[in-house]
Amino acid sequence: MTPPPGFVCPPPETLVAFESMQVPAQLVAINVAFVVVFGIAVVAFIAMAIYTVVWAVRRDHTGWTAWRQRQNAAPDNPSVDGSGTSPGGSAGRPAK
Repeated sequence: MTPPPGFVCPPPETLVAFESMQVPAQLVAINVAFVVVFGIAVVAFIAMAIYTVVWAVRRDHTGWTAWRQRQNAAPDNPSVDGSGTSPGGSAGRPAK
């Protein structure tokens, strides 16, 4: 493939190969430190997310168990005041 007319290719000695580029040690140390700190932060975030989900599931299970025990211990009639209406019904509300 020939270059287009008017194209000037730089001399080969001015081109820099990526393999020959030197990275300063300070830049490498900063990158390594960032990777270590960021990795620790990610691991801590995942651990806290798992801990939170486990805590929520245990708390929900405990609440569900207590609710089931209350349901099993409740009388057949769900009325609280003996009026025959369930809690949250229209009993006791003023008529509009």
